[in-house]
Amino acid sequence: MKKINPVGLLSLMALPAGLFLSTGDHAYLAFLIFLVFLPYFGVTPDECFLAHVKIAALWAFFAEMIVVTLVILLATLRSGPSADVTALALKSGFLTAYVLFTGVLTIREWREMKGLSDE
Repeated sequence: MKKINPVGLLSLMALPAGLFLSTGDHAYLAFLIFLVFLPYFGVTPDECFLAHVKIAALWAFFAEMIVVTLVILLATLRSGPSADVTALALKSGFLTAYVLFTGVLTIREWREMKGLSDE
C-alpha cells in the first residue's frame, strides 16, 4: 500500500478559494497558492524527504513566533492594543511561515537534487 505524502495534504488548504464563487470576494483566490503542494502527492516520502520537511517546518514555526511577537509589540506600542493588531500579527505570522516553509523545502530539495551538502 502506497503511503500518502502528508505535504500533499497542504494543497487542501486551497479549498477556501471556492468561497469566491458564492461571495465574489477576490481575497479568497489567494488560497489558490496552496495548490503548489499538489505535486507532493506523487513524491514518495523517504527519510531524507521527511528530514527536509522537519527542518523547513522548524524554520517556519520559529519565524512565525518571532514575527507574531514583534508585530504585536510594535503595533501595540504604536497604536494601542486592539483586535486589529492581533489579526495583523496572525496574518503576518502565517504568511511568513508559509513562505519560509515553502522556500526552505524547495531549496533543500534543489540542493539534494544537485548533490550539494546541506551542512
